[in-house]
Amino acid sequence: MDIKSFFRISDSNLAAQRVASFAELQNQLKAIVQGAVRTILASNQIEAIMQGRATFGEQFTHEVAAQLTNWGVVAVKNIELMDIRDCQSSAVIHNIMEKKKSYIEMESRTEVASNMKTAQIAEIEAQRETDVKKQLALQQVGIQTANKDREVGIANEQSTQAIQEEQRVTKEKEMAVIKVAEVNQAEINKQVQLVKAEQDKQAGIIQAEGIKQRVTINAEGEKAKAVLDAEGLLESKKRESEGIALEGNARAEAEKAMQLAPVQAQIVLAKEIGENVGYQQYLITVEQIKANQVVGVEQAKALEKADIKIIANSGDASSGIAKLGDVLTAKGGTSIGAMLEGLVQTETGKAVVDKFTGSKPSADKK
Repeated sequence: MDIKSFFRISDSNLAAQRVASFAELQNQLKAIVQGAVRTILASNQIEAIMQGRATFGEQFTHEVAAQLTNWGVVAVKNIELMDIRDCQSSAVIHNIMEKKKSYIEMESRTEVASNMKTAQIAEIEAQRETDVKKQLALQQVGIQTANKDREVGIANEQSTQAIQEEQRVTKEKEMAVIKVAEVNQAEINKQVQLVKAEQDKQAGIIQAEGIKQRVTINAEGEKAKAVLDAEGLLESKKRESEGIALEGNARAEAEKAMQLAPVQAQIVLAKEIGENVGYQQYLITVEQIKANQVVGVEQAKALEKADIKIIANSGDASSGIAKLGDVLTAKGGTSIGAMLEGLVQTETGKAVVDKFTGSKPSADKK
């Protein structure tokens, strides 16, 4: 039997007290291990010893631990049972080994067959499970893909909605900021307009006052000028009217004098005529001559166009012509009218008158 163990000195003072050299210490440790191995293996069968080497190694280490402490030594690791062999005159270990070997081979072949069977069954089961699991996996993959797509779609939609909501909130905030800015700007513009309006008002008042003063001054100047012009015009018109009056009076006096001059002359003349009968007769004769001259001229013009035949029964031509003059007088005209009126009263006379006038006799008198 081969046993392998490893030790180290834990208490060098104690070890030095126990032994004088390492060789003596080695012999002591070997004796301790052999004693522990004989004690443990004596109560176990060879087959059990050969199958439980690791277990026996732990038992060997535990068995020698107390004794090693007394020598100032400890085990580095568990004592190992390396091999069990027969002595020269014994074949027990060999037979046990062969038996064990055949048994191991039988078990090995049985185990191999069983393992092959189990392996084939396992392979079939594995293939079946693989197929099932593959189908389940594909199904799960599909379900997971669908769920993933659904979740992704929901997430995308929620993300889009969240983005839109954030955009809406941002837009509302921006609009609120813009509104506040516009309100502030409007208030500023209002204040500016109020200040400007007040400035314009003050400027307008000042300008109006200036214009008013200027207009007042101009009006006063125009008024003064108008008064001066009116006074000048009044004075001018007054002087002009006085001049016209004087001139009119002068002209009236002159006209009166001119008109009175003939009157005065006529008055003087009439006074002289009224006192001188001979001179009055002279003037009447002169006027008669002038009238007869005019009448004679007009009668001559009328006689030039008239077709008149004169039959004088007075004895001479001069008397006949003198009688012709009576025809052209009012007396002569009256005499002719009376003659014609008497002539119309007779049928023969009426016929004669109608013949000269061109009138046709009425039908009832034919």
